Amino acid sequence: MPDFSQDKLKEQLRYDRRVQVAQVKNLQLGSCLMPKGLAAPYRAYEAAIRKYISSGQKVLELGAGQGEHSLSILQQDAYLTALDISEKSLAALYSAVPEAYKSKVTPLKGDMEFPNVPKQSFDAVVSAGAMSYADRDNLITMLSQVLRSGGWFIAVDSWNHNPIYRFNRWRHFRRGDRTEMTLLNMPNKRTLDLLQKNFSIETRYFGCLTFMCPLLRPFLSAQKIETLLRIFDVILPGRILAFKVLIIAQKK
Repeated sequence: MPDFSQDKLKEQLRYDRRVQVAQVKNLQLGSCLMPKGLAAPYRAYEAAIRKYISSGQKVLELGAGQGEHSLSILQQDAYLTALDISEKSLAALYSAVPEAYKSKVTPLKGDMEFPNVPKQSFDAVVSAGAMSYADRDNLITMLSQVLRSGGWFIAVDSWNHNPIYRFNRWRHFRRGDRTEMTLLNMPNKRTLDLLQKNFSIETRYFGCLTFMCPLLRPFLSAQKIETLLRIFDVILPGRILAFKVLIIAQKK
């Protein structure tokens, strides 16, 4: 098994620096922070949280960062344990949480592969873009351990099969904007196969033609681009070509 300890340290320092550059002042829904053509998978993620998470439940958010995607959980009146490797990010998250929700938020610094939490202690684990920051096998083992029977794993993340998107991620790795860990653990078909051993899963795919957005912007409005992308996501084989995937998995 590869040793990702140095990559994790690099990512911690990267996200510590991001807090110094721009700190979240007020939590917003993550979909509202996205350009219109990229928002659809995050709206679907928020809809899944509204559907499967209810008041009083205990939720673990992986890679919570500065809370860019935490508000949808808090709006369900759930108890949130916000897990992240960057202590500075967690401090920024907690400072941005509205007073009405602060008593229900527990920041937790730690490695998402081996979080310091009791087994079978959560009704749901959620993740918006964090899955590639952990070894795939360790992550799925952890999900099986911390979730109660019937608990939910809800995640939106990049999908690693379209050769255009894979090349772009490799290019960012060569520039030093990504670590090798994130390339090796990006969600793919093997991720779903591993999940299926202990989970019943549902998937939705988005953004088969997201790479076309820069070319379309001079000619079409953001709304028309989003509509066009949605049409092609229905027509094209998302399992092969998608940019993003929504995973909804229930522990058996």
